[in-house]
Amino acid sequence: AFYGFCVVLNASAQIRLASAKTPGTWDGAHTGAALALTFQIRADFGYVFLASLIVVLLLLPDRERVKGIAAGFAAATLPFAAAAASGGYLGLVIRQYADYPLLLAEFLLNGLRGLKQGGAPLAVLQRPGPNDPTMAALVYVPPAIIAAYAIFILTGVRRRLAQDREI
Repeated sequence: AFYGFCVVLNASAQIRLASAKTPGTWDGAHTGAALALTFQIRADFGYVFLASLIVVLLLLPDRERVKGIAAGFAAATLPFAAAAASGGYLGLVIRQYADYPLLLAEFLLNGLRGLKQGGAPLAVLQRPGPNDPTMAALVYVPPAIIAAYAIFILTGVRRRLAQDREI
């Protein structure tokens, strides 16, 4: 359930941020808070949505967007960080967040090596078929949503570039 929640939370925030003609600080704050909550739920998901947010910011740079994102991220992270600090495990949380990019890269490389060598990769992904429609929906719907989101963003950027050329 949390996977779908994270997808909806971040996709809706990033779509609003990218599609607003004049995004305000609150649009960025909403996006930053969504990203911070995702990091608190699962750091690896946080990094995935951070990557898509970076793409949005590279394609549609705006100082107000960045300020809002930073403010929203900080505001949503502060209670979590305060609880971790009072419990004495803030250092552990920071180390885990810092270690995740390396772990994700290692997982990716091990999976690619396993495919190349013909052996089993580090993790075997379940590929459900028609016999298990619930699992198939859980596996295939989130990537379809992410792909649709990417297409939406790219068509919006294309439309904005075409409008800018007309002016």
